Amino acid sequence: MPRGRTIPITPSVLEWAISSSGYSRQEVSERLDMPIAHLRAWLGGTEQPTLTPLRRLANVLKRPLATFLLPSPPRSTVGRVEFRHPPGEGRTTLNSKEIENLREAARLQEGLAWVLSELGETPISFPNHSISGDPVRIAAEERGRLEITAQQQLEWSSASVALNAWRGALEENGVMVLLLSIGSSSSRGFSLWNEFAPLIAANTHWNNQARIFTLFHEYAHLITRTSSSCTGHIAHRIRQGEDSTERWCERFAAAFLAPWEDVERSLIETCGWRRGETVHDLRVLRRLANLFRISLRAMALRLIDHQVAGWDLYSQIPSQADWKQVGGGGGGRNRLQIRLDEYGRRPANIFVRGLHNDVLSRTDVLDFLDIGDSDLDLVESGRVQG
Repeated sequence: MPRGRTIPITPSVLEWAISSSGYSRQEVSERLDMPIAHLRAWLGGTEQPTLTPLRRLANVLKRPLATFLLPSPPRSTVGRVEFRHPPGEGRTTLNSKEIENLREAARLQEGLAWVLSELGETPISFPNHSISGDPVRIAAEERGRLEITAQQQLEWSSASVALNAWRGALEENGVMVLLLSIGSSSSRGFSLWNEFAPLIAANTHWNNQARIFTLFHEYAHLITRTSSSCTGHIAHRIRQGEDSTERWCERFAAAFLAPWEDVERSLIETCGWRRGETVHDLRVLRRLANLFRISLRAMALRLIDHQVAGWDLYSQIPSQADWKQVGGGGGGRNRLQIRLDEYGRRPANIFVRGLHNDVLSRTDVLDFLDIGDSDLDLVESGRVQG
């Protein structure tokens, strides 16, 4: 080991930090470009790191350096999130990217909940349902609560406009809506329940229509109090032992986004469909999904639920249907714009309220939002759009 003053880290905390990161000991060693024998010595308490390798370790594991000086491992928020995946999927645990994003979201949520409590706010009035209830009926109730009509939905000019509108409606009802880059091999989204700051997140690897479906799938987890990280769709893999909660959330999201009365009207008026006919044509599905600015899978589920289509139509949906178009968008954004795109305006506004009411210091707000001092001036002045 390099010479220098050693730092008295706690081996059990290091063990916890590695195991909760999603990395193996070997992967951590490789990322540190250090023999695994040294890492084992730290874990065994026979050696202690010096400051430079400890800083590198903290960076790899995405933990504050001071964490490793704690006397015992802290309680992990990620541990209360259920990892949900289609039957037969090889992976059964969260990966490092998912864990990193869940930790970031949990830290943000805890900060927001604390500020709201300190400001004298009461827990938000939020629905609480059981998966024993009818997801279609509950979806209709929740759609009415968010106050976006089918006519408004049909008038949106693009999926991007639709995503922003749905996000705004959720935020107005007290939900924190995050759009995070979690990667192609990670969860589509996740949910974290909190009575002051319920939170959902969608993975920006996928297109806007897929993100919309994910938001309301995760919203279904919130209203059933099942904090989850969800990797993909299960509807077409119905089999013994499937996740009934996931199936319920998929049906809820599809019913929420595609009210049947309006879907049926569009089928008749736009697609020339007649009652009693079965839809087999993927082009009809595409037209409907585009009208409602939702994913092909969401619309297929609605047609199947009403026995207007079968699983053969669902199976025709291309594997790349949820992919983003290559090129365009995202360029030229500064740090503040990126953060507001990720977190939305609601968290920034709450933290600014905390600052103005002496609940938080300016440094606290900068730390939570990870922005510069001049960026915070812009947020306070209201001269930015999120």
